[in-house]
Amino acid sequence: MLNLQAIFGTRNISIYKQYSRRLKTGLLTKTDFKRILKVYNELFENPEPSGSEKQTSKILINYLRNHTNPNRLLTNVGGYGVIADYSFGEKSNNTVLLRADMDAVPVPKHGKLYSHQCGHNGHMSILLGVAELLKKKKEQAQRKSKESVDNNLNGRVILLFQPSEENGQGAYKMINDPKFLDLNLKKENTKCFALHNIPNYPQGSVILTSTKIFSCASVGTKVSCQGETSHASIPNEGKNPYDVLIPFCSYVSNLPRQIAGFQRALVTPVNLTIGKEWNYGTSPGDGEFNFTLRSTSNEVMNEMKNAILNYPFDQNYQIGIKFNDDFPASENDPSSKKIIIDSAQQLNYQLIERKTAFPWSEDFSHFLLTFKGAIFGLGSGLNNSQLHTHNYQFPEEIIPYGINVFSNIIENILSQN
Repeated sequence: MLNLQAIFGTRNISIYKQYSRRLKTGLLTKTDFKRILKVYNELFENPEPSGSEKQTSKILINYLRNHTNPNRLLTNVGGYGVIADYSFGEKSNNTVLLRADMDAVPVPKHGKLYSHQCGHNGHMSILLGVAELLKKKKEQAQRKSKESVDNNLNGRVILLFQPSEENGQGAYKMINDPKFLDLNLKKENTKCFALHNIPNYPQGSVILTSTKIFSCASVGTKVSCQGETSHASIPNEGKNPYDVLIPFCSYVSNLPRQIAGFQRALVTPVNLTIGKEWNYGTSPGDGEFNFTLRSTSNEVMNEMKNAILNYPFDQNYQIGIKFNDDFPASENDPSSKKIIIDSAQQLNYQLIERKTAFPWSEDFSHFLLTFKGAIFGLGSGLNNSQLHTHNYQFPEEIIPYGINVFSNIIENILSQN
């Protein structure tokens, strides 16, 4: 008899037991799950910022190649992105695309400048667990086993590991990469799904919103102003950016009220700089205002952007406007949302429906603009710290929940029954 404590350690025995209660014929074994927990820790120990996920990519490639036997494995997609393609049957063009994000966040921990304080190592581990399941299903199909209910899939599963989620660039780059386009995914036959762990919700609960919008659109905005310096005693001889930026700050802060109507919108100033510190003898000639725009509506977001671009700045100053970290709102397709609900209910998982969209942003929204699909939250514990904080930790206990929900989504879409 296997000694669970020897295999997993005392803390992780309950994790495997939670999963094993729902094991079906041919699904994850104790050895498989031990391997998933090992890579979960390896990913945690190798956090990398957006656009620099080189080692993370290597870990994923080695795991997928050595343990999951995909039909096709694509690397360096949209940067360091990785795609594993699994095919079942011969007649169906239906495709399920599942995404996990790869990058770490700039929260120092354990002597490193970046850390997985958003839980992306957990998201990747969940998708690797799904890959393990797909391997089992392929093996069953090849044996043409009549005893298993899991050999009846017909279609494709795309497991997509995406870099650069935190800066809003990775999804767009992957979707437009020739390697991704070569997958030849049809909009009418493809559904895409993703999850994000969310603190302050019960562990393993599945969280959706009552509205179509799951998370907000947001964009970082930088407005630079170049004037001319002068002696502080004769400021009228110069062009002080204060005279331009301060009225503009007031204008921007009122945009949500002027534009949004019933749609929720928010402006958050993050930095305002005019001149140089301690330079009391000089009236400054340069300034910069940085702020974040946020809305539950892509249309409202575009209106706010246009209002900024069309603001009547004093033409005696050089003005620069730049939008960064641009995230559309994540809008869930109703039919895809129902598939998530059905998948969670089949597992008797707790379903929670928020009345409003989450205020943060997710660049999975680019996939939702390309294919029908949905994103859902996975509760990471009532007592867990907030995302992007030093004390946050992705709980290993919820890995099986994510694997099981994704597995049911695949079966509900690709089942031949």
